[in-house]
Amino acid sequence: MDILYILLGGKDAKSVDGMSPTMFVTYGSAKNDGTESVPWPADSSNSPPPISYLVNQARQNAWKTAAEPILLRYKANSRWEKLLEDNLQFFAQIDLGKFDLSNTVTDGNQDDALIARELKHIARKIVERKTAFVFPESWPDNIAGVATELVRLMVKELWVYLREVPVEKELPWTFLSMNTDSGSGGALGEFIRALHSEMLADKNGVDIVAWSQKSGAILLSGPTGSGKSYAARLLANHRKYKSRRLVEVNLAAVAEELLESRMRGFVAGAFTGADKGGRAGWFEEAHEGVLFLDEFQSVSPVTQVQLLDLINAVSDDIQIARIGKDHERTRFNVKVILAINEDINTLLREKRLRKDIYYRVRFVEAFPSLKERLDHDMEHRYLRGLLASYRWKSLRTIEQLCRLEGGWRDMVPTFFPMFSLDALSELTGQEWEGNFREMERVAFDLYYGCDYQQQSMSIDRSRVVEVMKSWCVPVPTGNAADGMNDAERRKLNDIQKTLRDSGFVIAKVLKNQLYYRSRPPLKRYLRNHIEKLDADIRGDFRMARFLGLKEN
Repeated sequence: MDILYILLGGKDAKSVDGMSPTMFVTYGSAKNDGTESVPWPADSSNSPPPISYLVNQARQNAWKTAAEPILLRYKANSRWEKLLEDNLQFFAQIDLGKFDLSNTVTDGNQDDALIARELKHIARKIVERKTAFVFPESWPDNIAGVATELVRLMVKELWVYLREVPVEKELPWTFLSMNTDSGSGGALGEFIRALHSEMLADKNGVDIVAWSQKSGAILLSGPTGSGKSYAARLLANHRKYKSRRLVEVNLAAVAEELLESRMRGFVAGAFTGADKGGRAGWFEEAHEGVLFLDEFQSVSPVTQVQLLDLINAVSDDIQIARIGKDHERTRFNVKVILAINEDINTLLREKRLRKDIYYRVRFVEAFPSLKERLDHDMEHRYLRGLLASYRWKSLRTIEQLCRLEGGWRDMVPTFFPMFSLDALSELTGQEWEGNFREMERVAFDLYYGCDYQQQSMSIDRSRVVEVMKSWCVPVPTGNAADGMNDAERRKLNDIQKTLRDSGFVIAKVLKNQLYYRSRPPLKRYLRNHIEKLDADIRGDFRMARFLGLKEN
């Protein structure tokens, strides 16, 4: 498979063996810097959609480069030169049976039909060639600003395409990283996260503009993995927050006795064991940006009191003092986002969420589960966009591919997998209790089959069913009378398997299963299902200690 590679890292971007043809983007230029360059203006306010524009410019360069040797061979440069300009599509679609240049640039030269035939062949090859945009590890300082704007526009064009083009049509582009794993960051990772944010805003109707214009704290509710953190990133990237600063904290991972010092910060010598240089608190770190406090339901009501004098329903002003300087409060401007993964009404009723905290919130947003999203995604376009983004995230970097035995050319077709309609329907019909995290895991396994098991690039329903079954714990027999349906039984078995695999170390259990990310809800779930737990789980002394049961 031939691919046109467009290097987004600027003039200094280097291609590797086997990456051909290659074009590099020149930023701030009004014209090509040679046949291997594609210009992108410094002022892109009136520019056309960037993906289409860059692809067309790169194709036109490739067309000129490939056509000129043909004309030289036939000594026809002077007669054909003007006709070749911007006529790639014309030659790709030309009807050779009706081709006649006798009234244009020739006098019936016998070579014209041969020339036209060769030009049509290379024109069709160029037009049908797919495109790979290659991201650098990070943007060089001299192009960072204009490149970031280019990526923002690329994301918008890509989501419009994914939203409007039927899912049966194969994607014409892929997005690769030269030397940075997109899952761990880098320019491609930022691009994928920006796309997810665009999809979230469009599909969930999150009014980021209202969030930014109206002061006050925000409370997000929704199951784990439903997109709450993406919403926080989307807000942090809003133009109001020029620092683009986002401080993310998983409260379930912070010991309760450390919360005050982490939140407020402290000065040197404030308490035994304090860092010699002191430490900034979360609000100080998030000044002029966004503070995202995830899994807020894991904080005890007693500790929640510490926020009462800080957050405000109608103001983003925070006045707080570091520990050790209690009489020297400093003002910070912080948009506070609290996130919970349990039902708000249940938390309020059980008094695990203080009402006086709830009344200090300006916006309350409920995030649907992935299952609910897909149930409303009638034409599978949102799902197709999600699967495409996971493809780009799962691909190895160019540098890693080059180290594969035999090179990386054989893997090029796997850059463009296809999903049949019945495969998309099968994915939509799943429960997705783990939401986006579970979907990502399944997608990576599907792509693993394409990359390393020589399976077809066309993924059908049978492949989806096979992957779903491969990691689902079988439902034990003899439990039909326990009142649990298949999904509930599968969830319980998943958690029990993780308990065993993790050696009953709760910190590992929280990390390695999809359902609970903090100790209180996991403990509550296991206590509620104590009679349905397997005997070895119930009888383990570590579980008895965790659940507060009398040890046998």
